[in-house]
Amino acid sequence: MAPATSIDRAIDWEAVDARTVNARFTNAGHTIHATLAFDDAGMLTNFVSDDRYQSSIESPNMRKLRWSTPVSGPRAYGPIRVLSAGEARWQEPGGEYAYIQLAIDDIQYNVGSR
Repeated sequence: MAPATSIDRAIDWEAVDARTVNARFTNAGHTIHATLAFDDAGMLTNFVSDDRYQSSIESPNMRKLRWSTPVSGPRAYGPIRVLSAGEARWQEPGGEYAYIQLAIDDIQYNVGSR
């Protein structure tokens, strides 16, 4: 949803194939890795990282799990085209589930600058 962040110099990119890239982002000595997938039109379809930590009410310990944010529904909102739906998903040993589901109904930009 924030494509401008993808041009940050702190991100190293590596092509995997025609529609998949690996990214490595380093900030203040901490590095995260992710795999980004794109459709035939070049729109992002998923972001997957094994560098996310999940907290739990049952345990005070954070655990590292695969995390993904599949997105879909490219849609025009006035003169811009963005993805209109997405999820945040944990891949736990017992199965995968979405803990956030979102849909964008409307976008307003430059509000108050008229």
